[in-house]
Amino acid sequence: MTRLLLLLLAACGSRPTPPAAPEPDSEVDSEADTETPEPPANALWCAHAATPLTIDGFPDEPVWASSRRTPLLSLVGTAPGTARCAWSEDGLTVFVRVPDDFLRGTVTERDGRTWDDDVIEWFVRPTPEGPYIETQVNVLGTLFDKRLPEGSGSDPSVTADVSLNGSLDPETDDTGWQAELHLTWAEIGVPGPGEGWTGHVARYDHPMDGDPSLGSTAPLSEPSFHRTGEWPAIVFAP
Repeated sequence: MTRLLLLLLAACGSRPTPPAAPEPDSEVDSEADTETPEPPANALWCAHAATPLTIDGFPDEPVWASSRRTPLLSLVGTAPGTARCAWSEDGLTVFVRVPDDFLRGTVTERDGRTWDDDVIEWFVRPTPEGPYIETQVNVLGTLFDKRLPEGSGSDPSVTADVSLNGSLDPETDDTGWQAELHLTWAEIGVPGPGEGWTGHVARYDHPMDGDPSLGSTAPLSEPSFHRTGEWPAIVFAP
């Protein structure tokens, strides 16, 4: 984690003095004491990318092959998928892949009602009690980003791209789509020791007729993506 902090803070123009190593406990097995605990099943485990990622809607970089897939849980109807997370010197990125047999997209206005379409949403909360960021991209690549609660700071600027396995033509056979979303450290702040980042990835899946299905990497007790107290951890790999 020290390596992570040094790299990220160096990217922001400052470098802290590393904390002194704790004195070893002779009564504790030192090998077991240094083991990295397995992150919770629903955590977004962010692998380290050695170089900045190209945001193009495809998992081409080597980091994606080694990153852990976190499943989306269906909250309303059936809305499965997987999310992967990576960090690099310039920011935090998620790659999301979802099955979908009917692709729906109509909203083209930035910060419009993208949730009325098939949409991927990504929520990030850097501190337990502080504001959080909501970002979205629909199947057309239309972006939505907001810092909440309203008035808690300037809105971020997410970068995102999508790729479709199908088309918006209702006569075609669709199988799914994928999205890549990126936020810079300047937008979200640099992780610090013990800050306890939380967040999740979610989706709306609209059928040809009827109500949408909802899914999330968070095990939410109600189908509301804004239940911040139930968001899992965001874990930064060294």
